[in-house]
Amino acid sequence: MSNNTIIIENKILYSLLKEIESSLNFNIENSYELATTNVGVNHCLLFNLKKINFPIKIENLVEKINIQFLKEKYKNQSNIKISQYLLNLNSRTLNINDKNLKLTEKEVNIILFLKLEDRSKSIIELQEKVWGYSSNLETHTVETHIYRLRKKIFDAFKDDALITNDKNGYKI
Repeated sequence: MSNNTIIIENKILYSLLKEIESSLNFNIENSYELATTNVGVNHCLLFNLKKINFPIKIENLVEKINIQFLKEKYKNQSNIKISQYLLNLNSRTLNINDKNLKLTEKEVNIILFLKLEDRSKSIIELQEKVWGYSSNLETHTVETHIYRLRKKIFDAFKDDALITNDKNGYKI
């Protein structure tokens, strides 16, 4: 069973879905019980029944709930906090205070890779993980991309400290 939980405010619908919960890919909670317990819910959805035209087949209702979970998951996974910025993976933009910077797919991949761990990543690691190059190639691709990305960020946000470098490589 998944860690997705749907909260139902309608007692009749709650009872119906609770009966078949073992065959669903989400958990069912009653909004009244949830308010009085300390249930740990990772992905929670309060489903809006007003958007549903009743009567409806139960499998169609379950499908609508699953689609809503997918939409919420897509929306929640699309924004990643990078320092003081928000990186939107769907639109490939770096955002802060209503300012947006459009990024290329490679620039997004560079930022995500540098964000993975709190340590510097070498040029060789970037070549292998972001570009898929073998480490024995002589190329300035990484340095050129980092230079352009830093310039782009500085031009948009006047920030020259997001991507830093030291003797071990680059990091955020």
